Amino acid sequence: MKASILSYTLIQAVHNIGAALTLALALLLIGQICMSVDTKKVLWALLAVWGLQGFTGICFGLSSLYFYGAFPDIHNLAIAAMGVKIVSVAAMTFLLAFLIYKKKWDVSARNKTVFVSLSIIALVAASVLRWNS
Repeated sequence: MKASILSYTLIQAVHNIGAALTLALALLLIGQICMSVDTKKVLWALLAVWGLQGFTGICFGLSSLYFYGAFPDIHNLAIAAMGVKIVSVAAMTFLLAFLIYKKKWDVSARNKTVFVSLSIIALVAASVLRWNS
């Protein structure tokens, strides 16, 4: 197996697991009503997973640059989808960092909705990016 394919596959696997975890952890916060959940731990986990999403996203570009000497040539729609993903990652990272910094462990329903919404938006953008690149 070529090193470039193995590298891209490993990055993709970690990226996909991270994407699933962003939504799962956000839904876990919503499910707090019927189960005992340590909000502080979930917020830290969400921050770590969203950070992982940003890191693996950067790794995609860097692996293309390393193995092929250039970033992938992708269509305008894929570029727009990537922009949506980048904004989602940045927004979630800043929101989570703010909540953790302020020690706001009692997360409002509005923030929980934002967590789930941004996760879904990032997942949909990933689909557009994948099929238009």
